[in-house]
Amino acid sequence: RTVEKTQELSIVTIAAPDGRRAMPVFGSVEAMRAWNPGARPIPVPGPQAALAAAQEGTDLIIVDPGTPEREFGVRRTQLEAMALGERIVPAWADADVLAAFRASLASEPRVLGVEVGSGDPEARLLQPETDVILRLAPGLDREALRGIVAEAQRRWAASELIARRVDSLRVVIR
Repeated sequence: RTVEKTQELSIVTIAAPDGRRAMPVFGSVEAMRAWNPGARPIPVPGPQAALAAAQEGTDLIIVDPGTPEREFGVRRTQLEAMALGERIVPAWADADVLAAFRASLASEPRVLGVEVGSGDPEARLLQPETDVILRLAPGLDREALRGIVAEAQRRWAASELIARRVDSLRVVIR
């Protein structure tokens, strides 16, 4: 006699601090039960969790939510590497990303320098992933500043490399 066994799996998502959907995953049953005592564990390897998030259209994974000492986030730009079991550097530590930001503003004489840094140093999805630090010429009025930032954002949105490797950013003016 042929018996077909099926199992339905419901993927839970929660709202990340920026409003996007995040899939919670847990490093232990204890961490999951601390988050939701009624939750039932289904063990899966990390790459499988990343694939499930991608299939659900979820850009973020939050590991051990609600436990600040262990909680950390996996961003959209890291999901593919996680699914493939690879390592990648975060956007703010990627030399190609920095070069793309600098090249995008190289022709703007009022931009004296461009740097990138971690916007979310604890990797808890509490802030944008990358800070883009613009050193600007002194004496700019508010309208000139708005124009520079708007043009920079337009150029960054048009950059395939920046769009692919930067999950979220914040502009910091110096």
